[in-house]
Amino acid sequence: MLKAAIIGFGGIAKSHRMGYANLKAQGKVELVCACDIDPEAVKRRIVTNIDGEASEIDEEIRFYTDLDEMLDKEKLDFFDICVPTFLHAELSKKVLGCGIHVLCEKPMALRFSDCEEMIQASKNAGKVWQYFIAVPDFKSVGVKDSKRYEGWPAIIRAVNTVDAMTATIEEIPYAVLHKITSRIITEVEGINRVVYDLTPKP
Repeated sequence: MLKAAIIGFGGIAKSHRMGYANLKAQGKVELVCACDIDPEAVKRRIVTNIDGEASEIDEEIRFYTDLDEMLDKEKLDFFDICVPTFLHAELSKKVLGCGIHVLCEKPMALRFSDCEEMIQASKNAGKVWQYFIAVPDFKSVGVKDSKRYEGWPAIIRAVNTVDAMTATIEEIPYAVLHKITSRIITEVEGINRVVYDLTPKP
């Protein structure tokens, strides 16, 4: 199971935490810790801007007020950056410099130059700039339980870029693509086809 941490434990982070709870139940991702300069943040009930409901405190999360201490003590697969936008670039570059993947809240940064530096930091760290899956608004015919049925295709995209205008395709090994395809087809209801996008642009 992947190990995740949140930086910035405000309202949007607590919305993310609810998603992590679902992923943990599926045995995929565990949110193990959070960091915020406010020591009271973990105790505070905050109304999120997603559903208007106050989120409960997860007692299992280890809480830090010092990012360097958390980086030193925790073994993590990725950081979920939920701080104010003007801090996105600084913290993303710091975490990427430690060889850890980054998931950053939108908007990416306040300035284009900051975005460029974040992209370059990702490239230097050997991390893929962007992974995502798109589900288009049309169906394809597949087979399930020995019967034909209509479902949606899932389009995988993985690219690297240095300017967010041009891109190169990440060459994912076929063994990994086969595993991804098998899991999507068997675990995601309604998806009956997986396609890998080779278009060289963001």
